[in-house]
Amino acid sequence: MGEVVGEYCVPDWLIPNKPGVVGVRVRGDSMAPRIEDGAIAFIDTRRHDARSGEIVAAVLDGEATLKVYRIRNRVIVLEPWNRTRYSEIVVDDPSHLRIIGVYVGHWTSL
Repeated sequence: MGEVVGEYCVPDWLIPNKPGVVGVRVRGDSMAPRIEDGAIAFIDTRRHDARSGEIVAAVLDGEATLKVYRIRNRVIVLEPWNRTRYSEIVVDDPSHLRIIGVYVGHWTSL
């Protein structure tokens, strides 16, 4: 899903439910300007039941991604925040999608 970046002290206010939360380094700008390239995104790996509108870390056809999870007419769509450079991804076969967890915050000043 990402590279191991070491251990950091993360303020309690940033991640209120630390057990099961992992940090992954963001590569790319598909979620900019909200989550920038190089930020550490914190993912609650206990949650695999994403609700429409939540940001998820997922693997689709072997590729890791961080996107907004949407359900439209019973179809899963993964949306980038950076719509000027990236298109949404329609998940044709949900069996090819694995939700790693739900985004709970990020840290950019490491």
